[in-house]
Amino acid sequence: MPLNYDALTATTRRYFIKPLQDQVFNELPLLQYLTRGAQPAPGGTKLVQPLIHAANTNRGSYRGYEPLGMAPTDEITAAEWDWKQLYVSVTISGLEEAQNRGDLAVLNLLRTKMEIAKQSLKDMFAEQVLGDGTGNGGKDLDGLAAGVDDGTLYPVYGGIDRIENPWWQAQFHDAGGGPLRLSQLSRMITAVSDGADSPDLIVMEPDLWDSLLMALEHKHVYGLREGREVNVSWDTIRFRSVDVIWDRKLSGSGTIYILNSRYVKLRPHVEYRNFKDTGWKKPINQDAAVMQILWYGNLTISNCRRLAKIVNVSEIVPDPAPDSGA
Repeated sequence: MPLNYDALTATTRRYFIKPLQDQVFNELPLLQYLTRGAQPAPGGTKLVQPLIHAANTNRGSYRGYEPLGMAPTDEITAAEWDWKQLYVSVTISGLEEAQNRGDLAVLNLLRTKMEIAKQSLKDMFAEQVLGDGTGNGGKDLDGLAAGVDDGTLYPVYGGIDRIENPWWQAQFHDAGGGPLRLSQLSRMITAVSDGADSPDLIVMEPDLWDSLLMALEHKHVYGLREGREVNVSWDTIRFRSVDVIWDRKLSGSGTIYILNSRYVKLRPHVEYRNFKDTGWKKPINQDAAVMQILWYGNLTISNCRRLAKIVNVSEIVPDPAPDSGA
């Protein structure tokens, strides 16, 4: 007897689609970080992020009946991004259907197919959040490469010109292919900090992470710990109270990102926050059943000044010891 596609859809949604968001976004530290506390976007022709770019000038000291300032002010603007659409297709061929008869066999087949889909989604998101949005004809996510920039490579971001609006520029340092000293990394952290408003994640390629570990080792000022979420763990160095992780998608890039979770988010459309599926369908010109798993949204940043990027780093090294004769 052929598969009942309505029943197959219900089973897939119950056992596999429902937990998919946690499985995709919580198993890699950067993805978990970018989705932590992210508010789904309500819709509209663009994904809009309000921005505070200036202070309210109607303030100050006064005495008695002195008039108080009430002049119109313009402290708020908005950045806008296109909606990006991501998908993965899950297919069951007619032959696979014939080879897997019975509920248990079908469930095992689904489990295998959905595991492959989950890994594909993780890999796609992990790659695109570090990209610049130009991939696949501009249909990829507007990732950190474009978002964390001083305007040199990406002068316009979120529809705002960084050259005309310097407050929209991220902090940037080019190591020129040489080593980065711990003091230089520390200065970049200071540059994007203001009291309690400070970075909470640094992400770099694995080789740089290893060199940072070695640079700090003799000083005993780092700690390795498990991730804070219940179901995942990964190596984390603590440098100036900031978590430092590695990401294999940055391998060979010589790039370091210094991030603040208040301002950078992977925001889904409200109806796609837990993904959305099309249900199982049978194409008219194929001996197969297919389901697409869909996601709408984009990566957004609300304060580029509080983020930093360091590029062309060969390794991270300790500062030289002071001259004993000084």
